[in-house]
This record gives sequence, structure tokens and C-alpha cells, in this order.
Amino acid sequence: MKTSKPKYIPVFNFSTVDDTVALANALLNLESKGYKYSSDKYKAEAREFVRTTFVQYIASYGMYAVAEVKFSKGRRWRIDYVVSKEDKSPVRVALEVEGGVWSFGRHTRGSGFVKDMEKYNEVARNKMFVVRVTPLQLFTEYTINLLKDIIL
Repeated sequence: MKTSKPKYIPVFNFSTVDDTVALANALLNLESKGYKYSSDKYKAEAREFVRTTFVQYIASYGMYAVAEVKFSKGRRWRIDYVVSKEDKSPVRVALEVEGGVWSFGRHTRGSGFVKDMEKYNEVARNKMFVVRVTPLQLFTEYTINLLKDIIL
């Protein structure tokens, strides 16, 4: 009787937030260099991993974040992250991660730029500060310090 070898699925077990952030940064770095995912499923999973990691990362600095927040009735707009000191804090920051800045992406072309302006004006109407970063700036000291200066 022939036995088959078990199929192993690799499991990532990160001992620290730094390990998780390093992987999230690696994914963002590959994406920014034009690497493509083999399927939309993997792309969605990688982006969800980055979102979850950033929420945990922000928490380690004493801030609260929610990813993919819908904020306007009648529009399908979403804010990448809403960051605050606590859940119901009056001071909130809409953190937008602007991709494609070096590849003439949607955010830098005329029509996309104008649509972003409309969205950011609506964010301001909802009494939030807007902070815009590139994917490679997301997990940096610069972004953390900027958020802390506004929120804390």
C-alpha cells in the first residue's frame, strides 16, 4: 500500500510586530517596483495583510485605526485608514495611501486627480484631516510622527 506525503501549507508565525511590518513593507516594495500578483485573489490577500498589519502597527503607538472606511452617503468612496487617539475621538485623520505616483497612475492623471480633490474636500466636510502618503511611506517613522503630531 502506497502512502502519499502530506501537503504542507506554509504558515507564517511572526514573533514581533517588526517581523510582520517587514513582510508588509516587502509586499509594498515589490508592488511599487511593478511586480504583479499571479491572481486577483493573492493581490486581495496581500493587501488585506498590509491593512491588518498597519492597524496593529498603529495600535503599538497608542493610536486607533480602522481600514477601508466608507464615509459618504450616495458615493462609493472609502478612506484607506481613519486614525484617531481612540475609537470615538473628535480628532480624526483620513490617511490615504496614494499608489502609482511614479507610473502615471490614477492619482496623478488629470481626471483621477480632480476626483481625488472632490473626495478630499468631502473628507474635510466630515471634519477630518487628510494625510497622503505613498505605499513605501506607510510604515515609516515619518508617517507615525506626522499622525502623532496631529492626533496626540
